[in-house]
Amino acid sequence: ELAGQETFDRLAVIRRLARERRGGEHAAEQPLAERIESLDPATARDVVQAMTIYFDLVNIAEDRQRVRVLRDRERTSFPEPLGESLAAGLKELRQLGLGPAEVQQALDRLAIELVFTAHPSEAKRRSIRARLRRMRACLKRLDTADILPREKATLESELRSELAILWQSDFLRPSRPTVLDEVERGLSIMPRLWSAVTDVYAALRRGLAATFPEAHFTIPRFLSFGSWMGGDRDGNPFVTAEITEQTLIRLRRAAIDTHLQWCRRLHDMLTISLKSAPGAHELLARLEELRQQWPQLDRTESTIPPNEAYRQWLRMIRLRLEASRADSLNEPLSPLAYTDLADFEADVARIVDGLDRDHGLSLDAPARQWLDLVRTFGLHMTRLDIRQDARRYEEILGDIFAAIGRLPEKAAYAALPDADRSRLLIETMGSVGDLPTETLDPLTSDTLQLFATLQRASVRFGAGCLGGSIISLTRTPADVLAVLWLWRWAVGRAEAQGEPVSDHTIAIVPLFEKIGDLAHAEETLAENPG
Repeated sequence: ELAGQETFDRLAVIRRLARERRGGEHAAEQPLAERIESLDPATARDVVQAMTIYFDLVNIAEDRQRVRVLRDRERTSFPEPLGESLAAGLKELRQLGLGPAEVQQALDRLAIELVFTAHPSEAKRRSIRARLRRMRACLKRLDTADILPREKATLESELRSELAILWQSDFLRPSRPTVLDEVERGLSIMPRLWSAVTDVYAALRRGLAATFPEAHFTIPRFLSFGSWMGGDRDGNPFVTAEITEQTLIRLRRAAIDTHLQWCRRLHDMLTISLKSAPGAHELLARLEELRQQWPQLDRTESTIPPNEAYRQWLRMIRLRLEASRADSLNEPLSPLAYTDLADFEADVARIVDGLDRDHGLSLDAPARQWLDLVRTFGLHMTRLDIRQDARRYEEILGDIFAAIGRLPEKAAYAALPDADRSRLLIETMGSVGDLPTETLDPLTSDTLQLFATLQRASVRFGAGCLGGSIISLTRTPADVLAVLWLWRWAVGRAEAQGEPVSDHTIAIVPLFEKIGDLAHAEETLAENPG
Protein backbone atom coordinates (compact mmCIF):
# COMPACT_ATOMS: atom_id res chain seq x y z
CA GLU A 1 0.00 0.00 0.00
CA LEU A 2 2.79 2.44 0.83
CA ALA A 3 5.78 1.26 -1.23
CA GLY A 4 3.92 0.06 -4.31
CA GLN A 5 3.34 -3.27 -6.05
CA GLU A 6 6.73 -3.26 -7.81
CA THR A 7 8.66 -3.12 -4.54
CA PHE A 8 6.38 -5.76 -3.06
CA ASP A 9 7.04 -8.09 -6.01
CA ARG A 10 10.82 -7.57 -5.81
CA LEU A 11 10.74 -8.35 -2.10
CA ALA A 12 8.67 -11.49 -2.70
CA VAL A 13 11.24 -12.81 -5.20
CA ILE A 14 14.17 -12.04 -2.87
CA ARG A 15 12.45 -13.78 0.04
CA ARG A 16 11.65 -16.82 -2.13
CA LEU A 17 15.23 -17.13 -3.38
CA ALA A 18 16.59 -16.68 0.15
CA ARG A 19 14.33 -19.46 1.45
CA GLU A 20 15.40 -21.76 -1.38
CA ARG A 21 19.08 -21.05 -0.72
CA ARG A 22 18.61 -21.68 3.00
CA GLY A 23 16.81 -24.91 2.14
CA GLY A 24 19.88 -26.20 0.30
CA GLU A 25 19.08 -25.21 -3.29
CA HIS A 26 22.49 -23.91 -4.37
CA ALA A 27 21.12 -22.80 -7.73
CA ALA A 28 19.23 -20.00 -5.93
CA GLU A 29 22.41 -18.31 -4.68
CA GLN A 30 23.50 -16.67 -7.95
CA PRO A 31 20.10 -15.18 -8.90
CA LEU A 32 19.66 -13.98 -5.29
CA ALA A 33 23.01 -12.16 -5.39
CA GLU A 34 22.19 -10.66 -8.80
CA ARG A 35 18.79 -9.44 -7.60
CA ILE A 36 20.32 -7.72 -4.58
CA GLU A 37 23.20 -6.18 -6.59
CA SER A 38 20.75 -4.75 -9.14
CA LEU A 39 18.79 -2.74 -6.58
CA ASP A 40 19.15 1.03 -6.70
CA PRO A 41 19.77 2.72 -3.30
CA ALA A 42 16.14 3.77 -2.77
CA THR A 43 14.77 0.29 -3.53
CA ALA A 44 17.50 -1.36 -1.47
CA ARG A 45 16.46 0.81 1.48
CA ASP A 46 12.83 -0.28 1.05
CA VAL A 47 13.82 -3.94 0.86
CA VAL A 48 16.01 -3.72 3.97
CA GLN A 49 13.28 -1.83 5.84
CA ALA A 50 10.65 -4.37 4.81
CA MET A 51 12.78 -7.33 5.89
CA THR A 52 13.58 -5.64 9.21
CA ILE A 53 9.90 -5.03 9.92
CA TYR A 54 9.01 -8.54 8.77
CA PHE A 55 11.38 -10.18 11.25
CA ASP A 56 10.27 -7.85 14.04
CA LEU A 57 6.67 -8.86 13.38
CA VAL A 58 7.59 -12.54 13.23
CA ASN A 59 9.29 -12.22 16.62
CA ILE A 60 6.19 -10.55 18.08
CA ALA A 61 3.92 -13.26 16.65
CA GLU A 62 6.19 -16.05 17.92
CA ASP A 63 6.29 -14.50 21.40
CA ARG A 64 2.51 -14.29 21.45
CA GLN A 65 2.16 -17.89 20.30
CA ARG A 66 4.62 -19.02 22.96
CA VAL A 67 2.47 -17.33 25.61
CA ARG A 68 -0.66 -19.01 24.22
CA VAL A 69 1.00 -22.43 24.32
CA LEU A 70 2.28 -21.97 27.88
CA ARG A 71 -1.10 -20.77 29.12
CA ASP A 72 -2.84 -23.70 27.43
CA ARG A 73 -0.38 -26.16 28.96
CA GLU A 74 -0.92 -24.70 32.42
CA ARG A 75 -4.69 -24.80 31.95
CA THR A 76 -4.74 -28.44 30.82
CA SER A 77 -2.23 -29.64 33.43
CA PHE A 78 -4.22 -28.23 36.38
CA PRO A 79 -4.32 -29.27 39.21
CA GLU A 80 -0.85 -30.66 38.47
CA PRO A 81 1.86 -27.98 38.17
CA LEU A 82 3.01 -26.82 34.77
CA GLY A 83 6.06 -28.73 33.59
CA GLU A 84 9.42 -26.99 34.11
CA SER A 85 7.82 -24.48 36.49
CA LEU A 86 8.98 -23.69 40.02
CA ALA A 87 6.05 -25.68 41.39
CA ALA A 88 6.99 -28.70 39.26
CA GLY A 89 10.58 -28.51 40.47
CA LEU A 90 9.50 -28.37 44.11
CA LYS A 91 7.18 -31.34 43.62
CA GLU A 92 10.07 -33.30 42.12
CA LEU A 93 12.24 -32.45 45.14
CA ARG A 94 9.56 -33.82 47.47
CA GLN A 95 9.27 -36.98 45.40
CA LEU A 96 13.04 -37.40 45.73
CA GLY A 97 12.63 -37.41 49.51
CA LEU A 98 13.64 -33.88 50.41
CA GLY A 99 11.72 -32.38 53.30
CA PRO A 100 10.99 -28.78 54.29
CA ALA A 101 14.25 -28.43 56.24
CA GLU A 102 16.40 -29.41 53.26
CA VAL A 103 14.42 -27.12 50.95
CA GLN A 104 14.82 -24.21 53.38
CA GLN A 105 18.57 -24.84 53.50
CA ALA A 106 18.70 -24.79 49.70
CA LEU A 107 16.73 -21.53 49.62
CA ASP A 108 19.10 -19.97 52.12
CA ARG A 109 22.03 -20.79 49.82
CA LEU A 110 20.31 -19.67 46.63
CA ALA A 111 21.79 -16.57 44.99
CA ILE A 112 21.12 -15.47 41.42
CA GLU A 113 22.57 -12.24 40.05
CA LEU A 114 21.76 -11.16 36.50
CA VAL A 115 23.99 -8.51 34.96
CA PHE A 116 23.07 -6.02 32.25
CA THR A 117 25.77 -5.20 29.72
CA ALA A 118 25.72 -2.45 27.11
CA HIS A 119 24.95 -3.33 23.49
CA PRO A 120 26.33 -0.46 21.39
CA SER A 121 25.56 -2.49 18.23
CA GLU A 122 21.82 -2.22 19.01
CA ALA A 123 20.91 0.73 16.81
CA LYS A 124 17.12 0.52 17.00
CA ARG A 125 15.61 3.71 18.33
CA ARG A 126 13.64 3.79 21.57
CA SER A 127 10.54 5.08 19.74
CA ILE A 128 10.64 2.08 17.39
CA ARG A 129 10.91 -0.35 20.30
CA ALA A 130 7.97 1.41 21.98
CA ARG A 131 5.89 1.04 18.81
CA LEU A 132 6.65 -2.67 18.63
CA ARG A 133 5.60 -3.02 22.28
CA ARG A 134 2.27 -1.36 21.46
CA MET A 135 1.73 -3.81 18.61
CA ARG A 136 2.50 -6.68 20.97
CA ALA A 137 -0.08 -5.29 23.42
CA CYS A 138 -2.68 -5.14 20.61
CA LEU A 139 -2.10 -8.82 19.83
CA LYS A 140 -2.52 -9.67 23.50
CA ARG A 141 -5.85 -7.84 23.68
CA LEU A 142 -7.01 -9.60 20.50
CA ASP A 143 -6.67 -12.90 22.40
CA THR A 144 -9.28 -11.80 24.96
CA ALA A 145 -11.95 -14.49 25.09
CA ASP A 146 -14.99 -12.18 25.20
CA ILE A 147 -13.70 -9.55 22.76
CA LEU A 148 -16.52 -7.75 20.93
CA PRO A 149 -16.53 -7.35 17.12
CA ARG A 150 -16.20 -3.56 17.40
CA GLU A 151 -13.28 -3.96 19.83
CA LYS A 152 -11.59 -6.37 17.44
CA ALA A 153 -12.06 -3.95 14.55
CA THR A 154 -10.60 -1.11 16.62
CA LEU A 155 -7.52 -3.14 17.58
CA GLU A 156 -6.94 -4.26 13.99
CA SER A 157 -7.18 -0.62 12.90
CA GLU A 158 -4.63 0.32 15.58
CA LEU A 159 -2.28 -2.39 14.32
CA ARG A 160 -2.54 -1.14 10.73
CA SER A 161 -1.86 2.42 11.87
CA GLU A 162 1.16 1.38 13.92
CA LEU A 163 2.49 -0.64 10.98
CA ALA A 164 2.00 2.24 8.54
CA ILE A 165 3.86 4.65 10.82
CA LEU A 166 6.56 2.02 11.40
CA TRP A 167 7.13 1.76 7.64
CA GLN A 168 7.55 5.52 7.33
CA SER A 169 9.91 5.86 10.32
CA ASP A 170 13.71 5.87 10.42
CA PHE A 171 14.85 2.76 12.26
CA LEU A 172 18.39 3.90 12.96
CA ARG A 173 19.61 6.60 15.29
CA PRO A 174 21.27 9.54 13.54
CA SER A 175 24.25 9.17 15.89
CA ARG A 176 25.86 6.54 18.09
CA PRO A 177 24.16 6.31 21.50
CA THR A 178 26.04 7.84 24.39
CA VAL A 179 26.86 5.93 27.55
CA LEU A 180 23.99 7.64 29.36
CA ASP A 181 21.68 6.71 26.46
CA GLU A 182 22.63 3.09 27.13
CA VAL A 183 21.90 3.59 30.83
CA GLU A 184 18.48 5.04 30.03
CA ARG A 185 17.78 2.15 27.69
CA GLY A 186 18.52 -0.27 30.50
CA LEU A 187 16.21 1.67 32.81
CA SER A 188 13.41 1.56 30.23
CA ILE A 189 12.89 -2.17 30.80
CA MET A 190 12.77 -1.89 34.59
CA PRO A 191 8.95 -1.60 34.92
CA ARG A 192 8.54 -4.97 33.21
CA LEU A 193 11.42 -6.41 35.21
CA TRP A 194 9.89 -5.34 38.54
CA SER A 195 6.64 -7.01 37.51
CA ALA A 196 8.48 -10.21 36.57
CA VAL A 197 10.31 -10.29 39.91
CA THR A 198 7.04 -10.14 41.86
CA ASP A 199 5.74 -13.00 39.67
CA VAL A 200 8.80 -15.13 40.46
CA TYR A 201 8.52 -14.68 44.23
CA ALA A 202 4.74 -15.24 44.13
CA ALA A 203 5.19 -18.44 42.09
CA LEU A 204 7.76 -19.71 44.58
CA ARG A 205 5.45 -19.06 47.53
CA ARG A 206 2.53 -20.80 45.77
CA GLY A 207 4.71 -23.77 44.89
CA LEU A 208 6.03 -24.14 48.43
CA ALA A 209 2.53 -23.88 49.92
CA ALA A 210 1.15 -26.48 47.50
CA THR A 211 4.04 -28.93 47.88
CA PHE A 212 4.74 -28.55 51.61
CA PRO A 213 1.43 -27.36 53.12
CA GLU A 214 2.55 -28.42 56.59
CA ALA A 215 5.62 -26.16 56.61
CA HIS A 216 6.36 -22.46 56.93
CA PHE A 217 9.23 -21.13 54.82
CA THR A 218 11.30 -17.98 55.08
CA ILE A 219 11.92 -16.65 51.59
CA PRO A 220 15.32 -14.92 51.45
CA ARG A 221 16.41 -12.44 48.84
CA PHE A 222 17.82 -14.70 46.15
CA LEU A 223 17.50 -12.44 43.10
CA SER A 224 19.67 -9.40 42.44
CA PHE A 225 20.78 -7.40 39.44
CA GLY A 226 24.01 -5.80 38.34
CA SER A 227 25.00 -3.59 35.45
CA TRP A 228 28.09 -2.68 33.44
CA MET A 229 26.39 0.26 31.72
CA GLY A 230 28.08 3.40 32.95
CA GLY A 231 30.87 1.48 34.67
CA ASP A 232 32.62 -0.51 31.94
CA ARG A 233 35.73 1.56 31.20
CA ASP A 234 37.63 -1.22 29.45
CA GLY A 235 38.22 0.09 25.93
CA ASN A 236 35.61 2.83 26.26
CA PRO A 237 37.10 6.29 26.90
CA PHE A 238 33.60 7.78 27.12
CA VAL A 239 32.96 6.08 30.49
CA THR A 240 34.44 8.76 32.72
CA ALA A 241 34.17 9.35 36.45
CA GLU A 242 31.48 11.95 35.81
CA ILE A 243 29.48 9.46 33.69
CA THR A 244 29.75 6.84 36.44
CA GLU A 245 28.52 9.36 39.02
CA GLN A 246 25.56 10.28 36.80
CA THR A 247 24.81 6.58 36.31
CA LEU A 248 24.72 5.93 40.07
CA ILE A 249 22.43 8.94 40.56
CA ARG A 250 20.07 7.90 37.74
CA LEU A 251 19.86 4.34 39.01
CA ARG A 252 19.02 5.58 42.51
CA ARG A 253 16.48 8.10 41.25
CA ALA A 254 14.74 5.45 39.11
CA ALA A 255 14.56 3.02 42.04
CA ILE A 256 13.17 5.68 44.38
CA ASP A 257 10.58 6.85 41.84
CA THR A 258 9.35 3.28 41.37
CA HIS A 259 9.18 2.71 45.13
CA LEU A 260 7.13 5.91 45.39
CA GLN A 261 4.65 4.43 42.92
CA TRP A 262 4.28 1.39 45.17
CA CYS A 263 3.99 3.63 48.20
CA ARG A 264 1.14 5.56 46.58
CA ARG A 265 -0.54 2.31 45.52
CA LEU A 266 -0.57 0.98 49.07
CA HIS A 267 -1.58 4.39 50.41
CA ASP A 268 -4.70 4.26 48.21
CA MET A 269 -5.39 0.68 49.26
CA LEU A 270 -4.81 0.59 53.02
CA THR A 271 -7.63 2.77 54.35
CA ILE A 272 -7.85 0.42 57.34
CA SER A 273 -9.07 1.87 60.62
CA LEU A 274 -7.44 1.15 63.96
CA LYS A 275 -10.73 -0.47 65.01
CA SER A 276 -10.07 -3.23 62.45
CA ALA A 277 -6.31 -3.41 62.91
CA PRO A 278 -5.26 -3.46 66.57
CA GLY A 279 -1.70 -4.38 65.58
CA ALA A 280 -1.36 -1.04 63.80
CA HIS A 281 -1.08 0.72 67.18
CA GLU A 282 2.59 -0.31 67.12
CA LEU A 283 3.03 1.68 63.91
CA LEU A 284 1.61 4.80 65.51
CA ALA A 285 3.86 4.38 68.54
CA ARG A 286 6.92 4.02 66.33
CA LEU A 287 5.77 6.96 64.21
CA GLU A 288 5.60 9.14 67.30
CA GLU A 289 9.21 8.19 68.13
CA LEU A 290 10.27 9.19 64.61
CA ARG A 291 8.47 12.52 64.91
CA GLN A 292 10.48 13.24 68.02
CA GLN A 293 13.65 12.35 66.11
CA TRP A 294 12.68 14.24 62.93
CA PRO A 295 10.31 17.15 63.65
CA GLN A 296 10.24 17.90 59.91
CA LEU A 297 7.92 14.91 59.47
CA ASP A 298 5.12 17.16 60.75
CA ARG A 299 6.05 20.23 58.74
CA THR A 300 4.04 19.13 55.71
CA GLU A 301 0.29 19.20 56.06
CA SER A 302 -1.44 15.83 56.17
CA THR A 303 -5.08 15.15 55.37
CA ILE A 304 -4.90 11.52 56.51
CA PRO A 305 -7.31 10.68 59.34
CA PRO A 306 -5.34 9.97 62.54
CA ASN A 307 -6.95 6.53 62.94
CA GLU A 308 -5.56 5.28 59.59
CA ALA A 309 -2.23 4.07 60.91
CA TYR A 310 -1.02 2.36 57.76
CA ARG A 311 -1.56 5.46 55.64
CA GLN A 312 0.16 7.59 58.29
CA TRP A 313 3.11 5.21 58.17
CA LEU A 314 3.18 5.20 54.37
CA ARG A 315 3.21 9.00 54.39
CA MET A 316 6.35 8.84 56.52
CA ILE A 317 7.97 6.42 54.05
CA ARG A 318 6.99 8.67 51.14
CA LEU A 319 8.57 11.72 52.77
CA ARG A 320 11.76 9.80 53.47
CA LEU A 321 11.93 8.46 49.92
CA GLU A 322 11.44 11.93 48.47
CA ALA A 323 14.23 13.19 50.72
CA SER A 324 16.49 10.41 49.46
CA ARG A 325 16.67 11.69 45.90
CA ALA A 326 20.04 13.17 44.94
CA ASP A 327 21.26 15.19 41.97
CA SER A 328 24.89 15.07 43.07
CA LEU A 329 27.13 13.08 45.37
CA ASN A 330 28.37 16.36 46.81
CA GLU A 331 25.10 17.90 47.95
CA PRO A 332 24.09 17.22 51.57
CA LEU A 333 21.30 14.73 52.07
CA SER A 334 18.32 15.53 54.25
CA PRO A 335 18.35 13.90 57.71
CA LEU A 336 15.16 12.15 56.58
CA ALA A 337 16.91 10.42 53.67
CA TYR A 338 17.41 6.68 53.62
CA THR A 339 21.12 5.93 53.48
CA ASP A 340 20.81 2.40 54.81
CA LEU A 341 18.74 -0.12 52.86
CA ALA A 342 18.09 -2.08 56.06
CA ASP A 343 16.26 0.96 57.45
CA PHE A 344 13.98 1.19 54.39
CA GLU A 345 13.41 -2.57 54.36
CA ALA A 346 12.46 -2.53 58.05
CA ASP A 347 9.90 0.24 57.45
CA VAL A 348 8.17 -1.76 54.69
CA ALA A 349 8.45 -5.00 56.67
CA ARG A 350 6.48 -3.39 59.53
CA ILE A 351 3.53 -3.01 57.15
CA VAL A 352 3.75 -6.65 56.05
CA ASP A 353 4.04 -7.91 59.63
CA GLY A 354 1.10 -5.81 60.83
CA LEU A 355 -1.19 -6.88 57.99
CA ASP A 356 -0.18 -10.51 58.37
CA ARG A 357 -0.84 -10.42 62.11
CA ASP A 358 -4.23 -8.71 61.82
CA HIS A 359 -5.57 -9.98 58.50
CA GLY A 360 -3.40 -12.83 57.23
CA LEU A 361 -2.79 -13.46 53.55
CA SER A 362 -6.03 -11.73 52.55
CA LEU A 363 -4.42 -8.29 52.69
CA ASP A 364 -0.66 -8.57 52.88
CA ALA A 365 0.04 -9.73 49.29
CA PRO A 366 0.68 -6.28 47.71
CA ALA A 367 2.79 -5.17 50.69
CA ARG A 368 4.74 -8.43 50.55
CA GLN A 369 5.32 -7.87 46.82
CA TRP A 370 6.73 -4.44 47.60
CA LEU A 371 8.98 -5.91 50.28
CA ASP A 372 10.31 -8.43 47.74
CA LEU A 373 11.10 -5.53 45.40
CA VAL A 374 12.79 -3.55 48.18
CA ARG A 375 15.04 -6.51 48.91
CA THR A 376 15.76 -7.13 45.23
CA PHE A 377 16.32 -3.62 43.89
CA GLY A 378 17.03 -1.66 47.06
CA LEU A 379 17.49 2.06 46.57
CA HIS A 380 20.04 1.52 43.82
CA MET A 381 18.08 -0.50 41.18
CA THR A 382 21.18 -2.49 40.15
CA ARG A 383 24.66 -2.81 41.57
CA LEU A 384 27.09 -0.99 39.30
CA ASP A 385 30.19 -2.94 38.33
CA ILE A 386 33.38 -1.10 37.36
CA ARG A 387 35.60 -2.75 34.74
CA GLN A 388 39.06 -1.76 33.57
CA ASP A 389 42.05 -3.44 31.92
CA ALA A 390 44.87 -4.42 34.30
CA ARG A 391 47.34 -2.78 31.91
CA ARG A 392 45.61 0.58 32.33
CA TYR A 393 45.96 0.29 36.11
CA GLU A 394 49.63 -0.49 35.56
CA GLU A 395 50.01 2.75 33.58
CA ILE A 396 48.07 4.72 36.20
CA LEU A 397 50.17 3.49 39.13
CA GLY A 398 53.35 4.15 37.18
CA ASP A 399 52.18 7.71 36.59
CA ILE A 400 51.38 8.19 40.30
CA PHE A 401 54.64 6.76 41.63
CA ALA A 402 56.65 8.86 39.19
CA ALA A 403 54.70 11.98 40.25
CA ILE A 404 55.45 11.46 43.96
CA GLY A 405 59.09 10.61 43.34
CA ARG A 406 59.02 6.91 44.23
CA LEU A 407 60.08 5.97 40.69
CA PRO A 408 62.25 7.85 38.18
CA GLU A 409 59.72 7.58 35.35
CA LYS A 410 56.26 6.19 34.55
CA ALA A 411 57.53 3.17 32.64
CA ALA A 412 59.67 2.06 35.59
CA TYR A 413 56.65 0.60 37.40
CA ALA A 414 55.78 -1.83 34.60
CA ALA A 415 59.45 -2.85 34.38
CA LEU A 416 59.59 -3.90 38.04
CA PRO A 417 59.32 -7.61 38.91
CA ASP A 418 55.86 -8.41 40.20
CA ALA A 419 57.10 -9.02 43.74
CA ASP A 420 58.65 -5.54 43.79
CA ARG A 421 55.47 -3.97 42.46
CA SER A 422 53.46 -5.71 45.16
CA ARG A 423 55.94 -4.57 47.81
CA LEU A 424 55.73 -0.95 46.61
CA LEU A 425 51.93 -1.02 46.63
CA ILE A 426 51.80 -2.45 50.16
CA GLU A 427 54.37 0.02 51.52
CA THR A 428 52.49 3.05 50.19
CA MET A 429 48.91 1.84 50.55
CA GLY A 430 46.78 4.41 52.34
CA SER A 431 49.72 6.72 53.00
CA VAL A 432 49.71 8.83 49.83
CA GLY A 433 47.70 12.02 50.25
CA ASP A 434 46.74 14.62 47.67
CA LEU A 435 48.36 14.11 44.30
CA PRO A 436 49.49 16.76 41.78
CA THR A 437 46.59 16.12 39.41
CA GLU A 438 47.70 18.91 37.07
CA THR A 439 50.82 16.93 36.16
CA LEU A 440 49.14 13.52 35.91
CA ASP A 441 47.90 11.94 32.71
CA PRO A 442 44.16 12.48 32.00
CA LEU A 443 43.43 8.77 32.51
CA THR A 444 45.17 8.83 35.89
CA SER A 445 43.31 11.95 37.04
CA ASP A 446 39.97 10.54 35.92
CA THR A 447 40.64 7.20 37.62
CA LEU A 448 41.48 8.94 40.90
CA GLN A 449 38.26 10.93 40.56
CA LEU A 450 36.42 7.67 39.87
CA PHE A 451 37.58 6.01 43.09
CA ALA A 452 36.79 9.15 45.07
CA THR A 453 33.30 9.00 43.53
CA LEU A 454 32.87 5.33 44.42
CA GLN A 455 33.97 5.95 48.00
CA ARG A 456 31.53 8.84 48.32
CA ALA A 457 28.70 6.80 46.77
CA SER A 458 29.34 3.96 49.21
CA VAL A 459 28.91 6.41 52.10
CA ARG A 460 25.90 8.32 50.79
CA PHE A 461 23.97 5.59 49.00
CA GLY A 462 25.18 2.53 50.89
CA ALA A 463 27.65 -0.09 49.73
CA GLY A 464 24.83 -1.97 47.98
CA CYS A 465 24.98 0.45 45.05
CA LEU A 466 28.44 -0.86 44.09
CA GLY A 467 29.16 -4.21 42.53
CA GLY A 468 32.65 -5.45 41.85
CA SER A 469 35.72 -3.75 40.48
CA ILE A 470 36.43 -6.12 37.61
CA ILE A 471 40.02 -6.33 36.38
CA SER A 472 40.30 -7.53 32.79
CA LEU A 473 43.40 -9.52 31.78
CA THR A 474 44.58 -10.06 35.34
CA ARG A 475 48.01 -11.70 35.46
CA THR A 476 49.68 -11.12 38.83
CA PRO A 477 48.93 -10.31 42.49
CA ALA A 478 50.03 -6.71 41.85
CA ASP A 479 47.17 -6.32 39.36
CA VAL A 480 44.72 -7.03 42.18
CA LEU A 481 46.58 -4.92 44.73
CA ALA A 482 46.48 -1.94 42.35
CA VAL A 483 42.70 -1.64 42.71
CA LEU A 484 42.89 -2.02 46.48
CA TRP A 485 45.58 0.70 46.54
CA LEU A 486 43.33 3.12 44.63
CA TRP A 487 40.39 2.39 46.95
CA ARG A 488 42.52 2.93 50.06
CA TRP A 489 43.82 6.18 48.54
CA ALA A 490 40.22 7.40 48.09
CA VAL A 491 39.32 6.47 51.67
CA GLY A 492 42.45 8.16 53.05
CA ARG A 493 41.83 11.29 50.99
CA ALA A 494 38.24 11.55 52.24
CA GLU A 495 39.40 11.09 55.83
CA ALA A 496 42.07 13.78 55.45
CA GLN A 497 39.49 16.22 54.08
CA GLY A 498 37.05 15.55 56.90
CA GLU A 499 34.55 13.72 54.71
CA PRO A 500 32.61 10.64 55.85
CA VAL A 501 34.50 7.44 55.19
CA SER A 502 33.08 4.15 53.97
CA ASP A 503 33.50 1.19 56.28
CA HIS A 504 33.27 -1.16 53.28
CA THR A 505 35.98 -2.25 50.87
CA ILE A 506 35.08 -2.49 47.22
CA ALA A 507 34.79 -6.07 45.95
CA ILE A 508 37.67 -6.88 43.61
CA VAL A 509 36.96 -9.35 40.79
CA PRO A 510 40.04 -10.43 38.80
CA LEU A 511 39.37 -11.89 35.35
CA PHE A 512 41.95 -14.43 34.19
CA GLU A 513 41.30 -14.41 30.45
CA LYS A 514 44.39 -16.07 29.00
CA ILE A 515 45.21 -19.75 29.33
CA GLY A 516 48.55 -19.15 31.03
CA ASP A 517 47.09 -16.62 33.47
CA LEU A 518 44.20 -18.97 34.25
CA ALA A 519 46.61 -21.81 34.94
CA HIS A 520 48.31 -19.67 37.60
CA ALA A 521 45.10 -18.09 38.93
CA GLU A 522 45.05 -20.09 42.16
CA GLU A 523 48.67 -19.20 42.85
CA THR A 524 48.02 -15.52 42.07
CA LEU A 525 45.12 -15.35 44.51
CA ALA A 526 46.93 -17.31 47.20
CA GLU A 527 49.95 -15.00 47.04
CA ASN A 528 47.85 -11.86 47.14
CA PRO A 529 48.34 -10.22 50.56
CA GLY A 530 45.26 -8.04 49.96
